[in-house]
Amino acid sequence: MSTLTIAGNLTRDPELRSVNGGRTVVSFSIAENRRWADKATGATQEAVTYLDVTAWGAMAQHVATSLHTGDRALVTGRLEQHSWEGQDGQRHTKHELVATEVAASLRYAEASITRAVRSAPGEDDDLN
Repeated sequence: MSTLTIAGNLTRDPELRSVNGGRTVVSFSIAENRRWADKATGATQEAVTYLDVTAWGAMAQHVATSLHTGDRALVTGRLEQHSWEGQDGQRHTKHELVATEVAASLRYAEASITRAVRSAPGEDDDLN
């Protein structure tokens, strides 16, 4: 399995919900900002990549409790592609990162860790 790691800022608060008989999932979006100097002109260039993220199980709850809009995070997971046909008849494609790890970035902030109590055996293995 290939993995992807992205560091960026949350563009919206994580949205926690239950699906498929009570499984917990959280969705959020992360923006990776890149800056570089144009070699020809020396001018600063900037680009932003937005990526939707989902996390499952106990991690979903931890993300919803711990992270908010603007927080910088590191997310590692597998990249999935979803395709569908819209009402306009056009084919659409979306990429989504299904998280196996989510962490607050300490590059520009400080954090304190509170260990969560596992309520059920195997709970943390619900990575979808």
